[in-house]
Amino acid sequence: MSLTKLQKFLNKPEPPTPNNINYTPILLSDSKGIRLRDQVIANHPVTRHTRWWCDSGASTQRQYLWLKRNLDRQFPNTGTAWIYVWLGTCDLTQKDKKYIAIRSPESDTSIETILEYIQKIIDLIKEHPGCKVTILEIPVYSIVSWNKHSGHKNPEKFTEQDSQLENQIYKLNGQIRQLNTQLGVYSPQFTTDLQYHRKVKKDTHPKNRNYFNFDLYVDGIHPCRTLARYWLRKISTQMRRDCWS
Repeated sequence: MSLTKLQKFLNKPEPPTPNNINYTPILLSDSKGIRLRDQVIANHPVTRHTRWWCDSGASTQRQYLWLKRNLDRQFPNTGTAWIYVWLGTCDLTQKDKKYIAIRSPESDTSIETILEYIQKIIDLIKEHPGCKVTILEIPVYSIVSWNKHSGHKNPEKFTEQDSQLENQIYKLNGQIRQLNTQLGVYSPQFTTDLQYHRKVKKDTHPKNRNYFNFDLYVDGIHPCRTLARYWLRKISTQMRRDCWS
């Protein structure tokens, strides 16, 4: 997508929110969630009820451990809640000073770790009958763009890692869809919002390919203001469907 298309969508009026709220929406996330929280408009009919359990740089394991320590304490103030889990970005890559690299390029170890702790989060939330859970899919992001933004002298050396990361994200999101199907819930897709289709000549490449507009990120990972507002709209629309009647 382009900024123009995103803005065109944002200019459309939102559907009305029903009067009855059945669940308090909660976003359990890392810095992606913080970027969205920063775009909240005062008195928005959905997001003004939303709780933001977000922590910059948080892995799935770290947020699980936080939830395990705090859910019982938070629950009396939450009542019935619907928790949207948007984690995994900080598990797939690792930081070395100011640059990042893929964590497990030769195996699915990172995916397995994420799924292990996502399942633990699901099991923990199931202990509270008043709570429901949705696992949100992870948007594709770019190691090359992050390292370029951070001043790496040769960010293009990470191009192959970007391809490996893309494959891991697609594989992980496939598993997330299966989990959500078992839970009877739905996650919006975010990678499609970065995707565009470019035609290439047959003598250059035999097939048309999908490309990603990483210019919609400020640094290769975090959405720019317009994309953050767009994703906030997508998530809040899903919250409205799930939590209001």
